[in-house]
Amino acid sequence: MIDPTLLHYSFAFCASHVHGNRPDGIGTVTVDEKERFEEIKERLRVLLENQITHFRYCFPFGRPEGALKATLSLLERVLMKDIVTPVPQEEVKTVIRKCLEQAALVNYTRLSEYAKIEDNLCNGKFHKHLQDLFAPLVVRYVDLMESSIAQSIHRGFERESWEPVNNGSGTSEDMFWKLDALQTFIRDLHWPEEEFGKHLEQRLKLMASDMIESCVKRTRIAFEVKLQKTSRSTDFRVPQSICTMFNVMVDAKAQSTKLCSMEMGQEHQYHSKIDELIEETVKEMITLLVAKFVTILEGVLAKLSRYDEGTLFSSFLSFTVKAASKYVDVPKPGMDVADAYVTFVRHSQDVLRDKVNEEMYIERLFDQWYTSSMNVVCTWLTDRMDLQLHIYQLKTLIRIVKKTYRDFRLQGVLDSTLNSKTYETIRNRLTVEEATASVSEGGGLQGITMKDSDEEDEEDD
Repeated sequence: MIDPTLLHYSFAFCASHVHGNRPDGIGTVTVDEKERFEEIKERLRVLLENQITHFRYCFPFGRPEGALKATLSLLERVLMKDIVTPVPQEEVKTVIRKCLEQAALVNYTRLSEYAKIEDNLCNGKFHKHLQDLFAPLVVRYVDLMESSIAQSIHRGFERESWEPVNNGSGTSEDMFWKLDALQTFIRDLHWPEEEFGKHLEQRLKLMASDMIESCVKRTRIAFEVKLQKTSRSTDFRVPQSICTMFNVMVDAKAQSTKLCSMEMGQEHQYHSKIDELIEETVKEMITLLVAKFVTILEGVLAKLSRYDEGTLFSSFLSFTVKAASKYVDVPKPGMDVADAYVTFVRHSQDVLRDKVNEEMYIERLFDQWYTSSMNVVCTWLTDRMDLQLHIYQLKTLIRIVKKTYRDFRLQGVLDSTLNSKTYETIRNRLTVEEATASVSEGGGLQGITMKDSDEEDEEDD
């Protein structure tokens, strides 16, 4: 092969002569010289493009040093219309791109032909040698990736902010992406030895199952810790982080179908295991959140307990209200407590409905929340079976029970759940208490009643 730098110098001298820019100042060019120059220029262009197309053979391992770079520089010079006007870069890129496309075709064709005629390939000796050579490297790579992903999960959850990222949190999204990328890489190897290929697949599915299990357990722990730090009063508002943790579970369940299922005898082994863990964890998270809601309701009922019949506080409050009502309009007693609780319930329902990505989880949560709330109220009333409710207690409970029933009905809780025996017990007790109070208090309920009333609902909204 002729040194491309020498060719460059020779071509530059000829081009200077033809275009009337010789160093010696001679500017005469014959027609024959110009035609021969154009012919040589075209042959040189074809030669250079051929060398670039076959760069693997013309410049093996980048040798001679700098030759490929010099060839590209010469090609750019050859493509110039004259020695002054530079060729547009896009035109040069187009020519080089065409050469590389042709190079890809040439290399593929040669390899395919070699594979057809060579016994060393197609599971031959050389092919098996390559498998033996690279199998330990693949195993080592998988080991390193497993360690890396495990460390990223550990560090990620330590500083997790639980802000929503796509379908989950930052840590969970990173983990699922890495697991999927690793499985895709190994799958695209199309390992020819069936037994080792199945071993790799099983190893990756088991790894994914272990990683997702770790993610689920860490999320469950963070969920409980977060709830413990939140308010126990009606000021409580469901944080975005709580919804994100639910969504991590939703995403984990969806990802496990792809990352943990195997196309062999143990098809559902890892998938079923992680699916059961996610389902059990979601149940625990729902139970913990409902327990938080119940605690808030118990706090409201504890405030109402101060008005129990026969207590000093109840007698004193009744006397004070009656005395004050002779001179000023006394505000509706107890409505601030009821309104605060109703606002808390509605806000929590709206946030959960809007932020959690799985409708089934929301339905189960609301069903359990409603049932638990009614059980707490029923127990509280049962403990006061022999006592007449104070007017404050009655009005607040009527407001809470009616609004709770109405709001959960609007959220899609089924009638069979809404109209449970517990609810009927509460309704009957409050209806009797209302009838008693309307006689003894002379209309002291101020329009609050257990009877259904659309006007009351519109007024309270």
